[in-house]
Amino acid sequence: MKESKTDEILAIVARLVDEPSEACYVIPSRLGGRRLSNPQVRIDGKLVTVIRLIFERQGRELPEASDGRFRVERTCEEPSCLTPSHLRPLPPPVRGPAKPARHVRIVKDPPVRFTEDDLADEVLAMHGDGATIRGIANELNLSVQFVRNVVWTQGQ
Repeated sequence: MKESKTDEILAIVARLVDEPSEACYVIPSRLGGRRLSNPQVRIDGKLVTVIRLIFERQGRELPEASDGRFRVERTCEEPSCLTPSHLRPLPPPVRGPAKPARHVRIVKDPPVRFTEDDLADEVLAMHGDGATIRGIANELNLSVQFVRNVVWTQGQ
């Protein structure tokens, strides 16, 4: 009977852990190697990474970040190496205090809230004094479309 990919990967993990070697080992491409530096297998309905399986089988700790991810550094030159002695866990990244967003504008005097009727009256008064629609929009920080609608609908 043909073995499933999961069974083959589990056998590879067992061999890597039980028979230590210093040579780099990369999972064959037919089993998901080379495409990913850390292939996954489904065990009991959950996707588990091969590196996690190796660490669990060895009884080693794998520090996780708050989002459930972990980082592993390879001590060799092969980016897809799965040899246990070449894998070293890295601590989760330390997050500093949140930085304020750059696009936030601090205003000393908060803007006064006007109703649409107040704005319409001001727009019509300025237009009656000869101001252009674009000039009114820029001065009152309104959209040109809003000013145009007020002038065309209420200015008649």
